[in-house]
Amino acid sequence: ISFIGRVGLLLFLIHWVFDCPRAVAALLCSPTSVRFLTSSVEELPDSEEKKIIRGLAAVLLGLCVVTPGVQVESEYTPESLLDISRHRVGADRFAEALADISQSEAFMQAGKSPQPK
Repeated sequence: ISFIGRVGLLLFLIHWVFDCPRAVAALLCSPTSVRFLTSSVEELPDSEEKKIIRGLAAVLLGLCVVTPGVQVESEYTPESLLDISRHRVGADRFAEALADISQSEAFMQAGKSPQPK
């Protein structure tokens, strides 16, 4: 899948799970998805594109942890994701992933208001 495809998919998932416990539960029922998110946040980026993917994965992972009312019977729960984030990813690396995306050129360009011609 291309970089643009991965960004689009992650953005779609972020919007889907935002404030929706049922969507979070559905995502957590997919071990492959959870492993992709955690491994993306763990990975040390060597390019701007990887920083963006890593940051978006961190946002999505964070939403899965903080969304209240998630009821899931799965290998992964919000509590287990928090444990994974603490022990395997680490708070510093998680925070770094969030900071990297907010400082990326693409993120800053997207946040600028369009200038009328």
